[in-house]
Amino acid sequence: GPRPFGAGGVVTAVGREASGATVVDVDARRSLDDPWPSLARVIWLALALLLLAVHAPLAVLRLRAAAARKRGLAEYARRPAAARSAFF
Repeated sequence: GPRPFGAGGVVTAVGREASGATVVDVDARRSLDDPWPSLARVIWLALALLLLAVHAPLAVLRLRAAAARKRGLAEYARRPAAARSAFF
C-alpha cells in the first residue's frame, strides 16, 4: 500500500493516470528556500504587462491620428488651387 515519503521541490502539475492513480510532478530544481529569482520574474512580468497596458492605447491613438491626417491630406489635395497673383 501507500507509504509515507518526502520530496523536495515545487509541485508543477497534478493529474491522474488511466488506472486512477494520482500523478504529482515535482520540479526538484525549484525551491521556496530562495524566493528572489521567482520574485524577480514576477516583477519583470508585471512591468511588461504595465508597459503593454500603457502602450497599446497610445498605439491606437496614434493610428487614429494618422488616419485622420491621411484623410485631411486627401481632402486638401482635392481642393482647387488658389488663383495666383498676377503681380509677380
